[in-house]
Amino acid sequence: MKFFSSIRTLVLAAVLVAFSTPRNAPAATLNLSPVADTYIRDTTPTSNFGTSNPLLVGIAATGSPRQRCLFRFALDGVPAGAVVTGATLRLIAVAGPREPYSFDLNRVLVNWKEDETTWSVRLTGTPWSAAGGEAGTDFAASPSASAVFEPVSVPVSIGGQPVTNIFSSPAMVADVQSWLNEPGANFGWILYMAGGLAGSGRQLASREDATLKPVLTVEYTASEPPAPSTPPLISNPVLETEKIRFSFNAQSNRTYAIEFRDSLTTSNWTALQIIPAQPADTTLHVTNDVASPQGYFRVRTP
Repeated sequence: MKFFSSIRTLVLAAVLVAFSTPRNAPAATLNLSPVADTYIRDTTPTSNFGTSNPLLVGIAATGSPRQRCLFRFALDGVPAGAVVTGATLRLIAVAGPREPYSFDLNRVLVNWKEDETTWSVRLTGTPWSAAGGEAGTDFAASPSASAVFEPVSVPVSIGGQPVTNIFSSPAMVADVQSWLNEPGANFGWILYMAGGLAGSGRQLASREDATLKPVLTVEYTASEPPAPSTPPLISNPVLETEKIRFSFNAQSNRTYAIEFRDSLTTSNWTALQIIPAQPADTTLHVTNDVASPQGYFRVRTP
């Protein structure tokens, strides 16, 4: 847009330099079923139980067998870049002793496959560091969470009621966040009776159970796409003696710079005025002195 007077030529331009400020979306919740779960057993070290329902965990009353469970959840439904704020694992016991026992849930550090892992190997041809998995090598030395499994008075198979057990902790939130950030390191959790107490054995519904299967509830907040930007449009220019006046539309929460240069080839843009962000969309009015025989003005939002 050009303006002429007897002594000056001035050019006005509105320039939008794209930038975005993500807006926090409301918290969201996602319930996930395992993509893999199984258990491993010391008395049958080469047997795979990838399709078993129920899963066995804990130690029998005689001290043998010992059993551990493995769970893995895919986080494809959680948006990339989300911030995980909550993680709760629900496991439902369908049979077990009448006494409560505490179990540990530890983050697994190495890969395993549901249809390959056994007490001896985590993958076909790849053994655990120690049979059944070794703390500090195959899985984290410290549990991400611990929970007391309440008694199952009567097995579900003969008319009893299932018992829900919950694991939730800040460390589990950190686990899920790390898997979201680095999906290739998502090897899930291992559940076991760390105290070695005989008689702690439980039967847990597996992912093959449509009603009672494990559920991981993930709470998170995500960033919405930034709001579309509207370029500033200069209007109502007036060239007066030694001054220029014009207006432009301004979006809320954006700063604007009024810039000037006297040549498009031999000079740089100089900021004449910084206009702070406005609380609402509005029209702003600008007046600037003019001293050069010719010049170029622009409005820019950085």
